Formats: sequence, structure tokens, C-alpha cells
Amino acid sequence: MKSKLIDNETLAYFMCRTYLFLTKAGINPNNLRFRQHLNNEMAHYAKDCWDAEIETSYGWVECVGMLKLLKGHADRAAFDLCAHSKESKI
Repeated sequence: MKSKLIDNETLAYFMCRTYLFLTKAGINPNNLRFRQHLNNEMAHYAKDCWDAEIETSYGWVECVGMLKLLKGHADRAAFDLCAHSKESKI
């Protein structure tokens, strides 16, 4: 049985790619974590959202937030397509 901790496979895939990139760039895996956003932190269109954080001398710092505009690794589902379809009456 799948736990569905991460909302979908595509989101999980890109989180894994981010992990590989950061560790190959020299980040110690012991100082790297993914933090799932709480419901009140997510963008209105997101079903699931995560930040990659690195532990530094300042504490845990967000280092990957998908351009910040998307509020982390966000599963936008079909929000944009549905919104455009609704407005254009397609």
C-alpha cells in the first residue's frame, strides 16, 4: 500500500532530482531535509508543497522553493488549465 505522503509521483520525482543535485553540489545529506507545507502555508492552487532546507549556522534555511513564486515544490495539478478553460468557455 502506498502511503501518499507526497501527493503524486511527478512531484516525488522532482524532489528526488533536487536531492541528487544538492548532494552532488556538496550539501551533506545529514544537513538536508524536505519540509512539507502546512495547509495554511500552501498557495491556493497547490495540493501539496515542499521546501528543500539546509541546516546552517543560522538554523534550517530554505534553499529550494521553485522560484519562490510557486511556494516550494508545488503540485499545481491542472489549476492553470482549468482556470483558462473556465474563463474561455472551452
